[in-house]
Amino acid sequence: MQSTRSSMVAAVTSNRGKTYGLAQLLPLELNYEIVRILRHELYAVDGRIEMHPSLKTARRDLYALAQTCRSFCTPALDSLWEEMDSLVPLLSLLIPALQLDRLPDGSPPRVISYTIAKPITAESWLCFDQYRARILSLNSSEYVISPAIFEVLARSRPDTLPILPNIQKLVWENYSSAGSLGIFIAPSLKVLYIGRTMSLGYLERNRDLRALENVLQTLAVQAPSLLSMELNNQEMFGRSLQGLFQCQNLTNLVLRDPVSDGVMRSLSHMSQLKSISLRVRDLDLGDRSAWPTFPNLESITFNRSPLNCVVAVLQQLSTTRLAHLTLESDFGDRIGAPPRVFEELFSALVQSKQTLKTVRISDIFSFVDNLEFMRPLFQCHEIEEFDFRKLIASTEMDEAMEDLARAWPKIEKLQLCCRINPRSLVVFARECRNLRRLHVSHINMIDIPSMNSIAQVEPHGLQMLYTDYVGAVDLVGGTRFLERLFPSLAQKFYGNEPEAMELYPFLLQHAQS
Repeated sequence: MQSTRSSMVAAVTSNRGKTYGLAQLLPLELNYEIVRILRHELYAVDGRIEMHPSLKTARRDLYALAQTCRSFCTPALDSLWEEMDSLVPLLSLLIPALQLDRLPDGSPPRVISYTIAKPITAESWLCFDQYRARILSLNSSEYVISPAIFEVLARSRPDTLPILPNIQKLVWENYSSAGSLGIFIAPSLKVLYIGRTMSLGYLERNRDLRALENVLQTLAVQAPSLLSMELNNQEMFGRSLQGLFQCQNLTNLVLRDPVSDGVMRSLSHMSQLKSISLRVRDLDLGDRSAWPTFPNLESITFNRSPLNCVVAVLQQLSTTRLAHLTLESDFGDRIGAPPRVFEELFSALVQSKQTLKTVRISDIFSFVDNLEFMRPLFQCHEIEEFDFRKLIASTEMDEAMEDLARAWPKIEKLQLCCRINPRSLVVFARECRNLRRLHVSHINMIDIPSMNSIAQVEPHGLQMLYTDYVGAVDLVGGTRFLERLFPSLAQKFYGNEPEAMELYPFLLQHAQS
């Protein structure tokens, strides 16, 4: 029977006021679109099915929709099974083979796990096949599935296809079954996360690691479409990762555990990477000739890495495309990193002519008297976001803050734990027209410019101004000054509060005369 395209023009408005337009769709396409809209509306919280009551309601509603008529059955079921947070629903299709081990009364507490108690029948496999192809994303972070289940699946499946033939995103943190990952790797896989191995015994853990090593060795062949991978398994870093480095389409790589000199040298084979996250420490900083240069890198993150190692890695980069730099939780130094180290870091970025757009430095303390160490970064005029929330400045730095404003005309978000005064705010209003979010520790409002002095300054679109303290004598004058400079703050001022409040009450509450 030949299908004809019917002209169906309609608009659907959600209960949140969003309007979806549907035009020129075949009936089946229209059904899929309606289910997609329904799923988007119901899953607006997080997309985690098992973690929130409204998401359980979403599953129930989609299940009811699947039972209404044949036209909606397939789209609704596809949507129900598209993202899964557990393998148990899929394995439950193998009933009566699947059963839950229950503890006898009086037994000591231990993990209750699922096991396969009977041979899997052909009928069970047929039912299993109808649903496994629907799963596009799986977050398997559970420990209630016995490793023996995966061995049975691998041994008794009726075909050689991957268990999830259309999987695109796989989060594998099944603590007792790291080595079972191989039966889920498919050519369609694009995003892969491998968590830690926590098998109870040494022999079991060693077996899992060998199996996981074999998975990585064949990853380039088994998952040629892989674009992004995160490896968070420290024990694997003592083993061969050569197979991982052969994934030529991989553009995003996250290595959570310390990277050795050998791994650093191997990374030189991954010149195609555009984004990488590393934890570098205890590296041989003398001979760097075999270190990677990452000619196509656009984003780099350092996690718990000493700043001297960070600088050494950045100095090796040959890319000029680096737009995003993130430093997360400095390793070891809890009392504060000296400003000269950051000056060396920023100088390395400038010398390599990077086109930085975002710089985020979190959980790294630094106590400074001025912002001179940041001046090398003032040469990067494309910066849109700068976040150094643990930078603690003891004095006001009028000239440096104003130079910063003039150097970064495209800045949209700025977070510094330092003091600022009204004169600097006027410079930001003039020079940084894209600034939407400003976070400082202290606003000194004791000397407020006259309204005539800012008459020529165009009202600025700043949306959020966060501060912990306000030094003010004339609260009314300070309020009028801020509302004239940043009109949106008159309706919505956040300060350091989680919810918006009126500007004057905030100044009154946090004023320090």
